[in-house]
Amino acid sequence: MKTYRELQDHFYEHIRPAVVERYGQDDHIALNEAWNDYTDAECKDGQINGLVYHHCPSVGSDEWPGDTEEMIDFLMRENGISVEITEVSERPAGFFDDVPGARHFSFAVLDRDDKTVYSGHYSQGPGIHHEPTAASVFASVLMDCTDEPFEDWCDELGFDNDSIKAHRIWEACRKSHQRIQPLVGASDFEDWKELAHEL
Repeated sequence: MKTYRELQDHFYEHIRPAVVERYGQDDHIALNEAWNDYTDAECKDGQINGLVYHHCPSVGSDEWPGDTEEMIDFLMRENGISVEITEVSERPAGFFDDVPGARHFSFAVLDRDDKTVYSGHYSQGPGIHHEPTAASVFASVLMDCTDEPFEDWCDELGFDNDSIKAHRIWEACRKSHQRIQPLVGASDFEDWKELAHEL
């Protein structure tokens, strides 16, 4: 999927010069119409999804996210979503206990009214030295979300459907789906997940 900066670069290199030549650089209406036509065509061609298209910056914007994490961060702010992250000594239920040097965090996903919509835990292996970002944690939550039946979920991810631990994980993933889908909107949910999978 193209980033906003890739869209901007293409527009300024290949489309804007022709618009300026015909209408002048001060014809903001013509420039905005050309930008809208271009991003609409990119969406219809599958280069960006509906979520990214709907929240495209205006042609005169100063903010042009250049990678997937920046895109998710931008879209979270556009939709009033934030994540609070706190480092903790361990995770409940013993998850990641068998990974020496792992770091653990608790997090809370907040809506635009700063109300907690979903909370949980997040871990990083010893090879990851940077701090987790709101965008990376939210992307992880999105990727975990599922409304699939347990057996189908196990088949897709390679879990034993006779495992109590697998069932606990599946229940947590279903809970995240039930909380996160209403936050981002049912119509945009799959677009959010598509973007998260690119991170």
